[in-house]
Amino acid sequence: MSPHKSFAIPLVLATFLAAAPARAVDLAAELEAFLRVPAVAGREEPGRDFLRQRLAGLPLETDKAGNLVAVVGSGAPRRLVACPLGEPGLVVTGIEPDGYLRLFPAAGAPVGALWTQAHEGHVVMIGGSRGLVPGTVTLRSVHLMQGTDGDEPQKPFQLADAWVDVGAESAAEVAELGVRRLDPVSLLRRPVRLAGGRIAGPSARAKGACLAAVEAARTLQAHPGTGTTVFAWTANDLVNGAGPAYLLRQRGPFAETAPLDLPVLYPGTPVETVAVEDVRRLADSLVAFGGGSVAPSSQPPLPPPPALAPPAGGHEEVADLVGRLIEIPAVSGAEEPVRAEIRRRLPAWAKPEVDAQGNLLVTFGQGAEHVLFVAHMDEVGFRVTEILPDGRLQLEKRGGLVSSVWEAQAAAVHGDRGPVSGVFEPRADWSTATVRAPPGPPAVFLGVASAQEAVALGVRVGSTVTLPKQMFRLGRHRGAGRGFDDRNGCAALLLALRQIDPAQLKRRVTFAWVIEEETGLVGSKGLAERMADLTRVHPVDTFVSADTPRESRQYADAPLGRGAVLRTMDNATLLPRELIDRYLALAGRHGIPVQYGFTGGATDGVSFLPFGVEMIPFSWPGRSSHSPVEISDFRDVEALIRLIVAAATE
Repeated sequence: MSPHKSFAIPLVLATFLAAAPARAVDLAAELEAFLRVPAVAGREEPGRDFLRQRLAGLPLETDKAGNLVAVVGSGAPRRLVACPLGEPGLVVTGIEPDGYLRLFPAAGAPVGALWTQAHEGHVVMIGGSRGLVPGTVTLRSVHLMQGTDGDEPQKPFQLADAWVDVGAESAAEVAELGVRRLDPVSLLRRPVRLAGGRIAGPSARAKGACLAAVEAARTLQAHPGTGTTVFAWTANDLVNGAGPAYLLRQRGPFAETAPLDLPVLYPGTPVETVAVEDVRRLADSLVAFGGGSVAPSSQPPLPPPPALAPPAGGHEEVADLVGRLIEIPAVSGAEEPVRAEIRRRLPAWAKPEVDAQGNLLVTFGQGAEHVLFVAHMDEVGFRVTEILPDGRLQLEKRGGLVSSVWEAQAAAVHGDRGPVSGVFEPRADWSTATVRAPPGPPAVFLGVASAQEAVALGVRVGSTVTLPKQMFRLGRHRGAGRGFDDRNGCAALLLALRQIDPAQLKRRVTFAWVIEEETGLVGSKGLAERMADLTRVHPVDTFVSADTPRESRQYADAPLGRGAVLRTMDNATLLPRELIDRYLALAGRHGIPVQYGFTGGATDGVSFLPFGVEMIPFSWPGRSSHSPVEISDFRDVEALIRLIVAAATE
């Protein structure tokens, strides 16, 4: 018999194993936990440590090549079950003087034409000396792509254009975070449990196979089979093959070697999808390969997720409120969850009103002058337009966004029964694509097999879809997440209200949180028609900044960390010099750091101009607008709050 003969499962055995009763070990929970652990090729230690913990009680060795080895049983025949630890990833190869990181693929990456592109506009984790450090791969802002929507035919994104923002303003601040050259970099681990017992995530096929080997080793240790089975989780497979080569030299020869593979959807993408039942079947087949029989095994308690490096802290009032608002989905036209949260946080003296459109308003003070501050509650995203017979969801855009950034990522469908997990499907030619943009909005796969199953989950035409939403603290002063536009504005109004005594005002003031700004200024247009007595309006919204290496500094030059911004010119407005000077003077009197300039897009304030209302937008500078990695500096938001209070009360 050849020393490397593969082991195949006979059809009768496979059928028997498929019918085997469920056991106590929860492979779904184990796989979900393992998918959270980055193990970049050449930097596989976190994966090895996780599996060592899952194999507690077995005789384990980490050999000179970095392989994790468990030998179960004794005598002949000698069999091998080997699984690679490493997965495609990146490493830090440069730290710029301004704090940005540059990247290069670890050996074995990329896999497919769009693998690198899947990092653009997303959160990555850097394996630093203090723990995992979040960073963002900078994306150009939609508002600064004048005359385009970001979905024009272009070549796929390349690593030469990748600049990673960790919230640092210098190389010294990068060092404070514990980030060094050659540290591993991987996409944020966000495994998705789908209907039908499926799980999606980067390298799900390889990690599922490695866990099947873990379960087989635990079973054979407790219920020995025949002969000797060497289980190995090998290092450097994707780098130079040194781990497997050392293993064969030191442990071989073997009479049989078991193939480790699983059926997979979307191979080579960040949403590789496997069925937990297939992982179970593979584990059972490996037990049979080792001469044993299926039997219960013990499962150690799952370890906590990999630890993030501790954030710098500070700015808690702003960061905590904005972070909470960002977590709440509110695609344009579905703002109710954010409206409810804002209403819950209003001060006790406020008398809120929700108008027929769904705008939330608080009016206070007295006097002839009436000043409006307005922020919008909605965000860009998608809406379900059709549920296909196979259960996949067809989508339409809600607001301006770059479709390629959402492709092959985790999806959250906001159904009538709560959120439903899914994945934005990668295009069919993922591995060979020659253009950046997909042919249309991505479809969503929920794991179901029919439209009826999708409906049973609470999904319907009109349900909205986002990415899973979370804010990450970056560096000393910054945060990243989907929805700073305009949750910063919403939070700034709430926090300004805490500093205003309505009894002391000599004018009427209205704070408004409005709907559907991203899809046509719908809420503010309605307010403009009804609020005939307005003297002045201040839209509170993002100043889309060119403060990244990927943007031209021709305009929108407002650096983060330098204060609030007077949005004095955009695609719909050019303000009078007198008005600009008046508010620069106001900021100066109160010692408020403020900038001014031109950016792309428009604000809710445009709706009021035909009615003769004086308008000047108050803003903060933001990077990578309308993306999953919008970046904001909390110092700027704090300055914005002070500017709102000054304009309302002076």
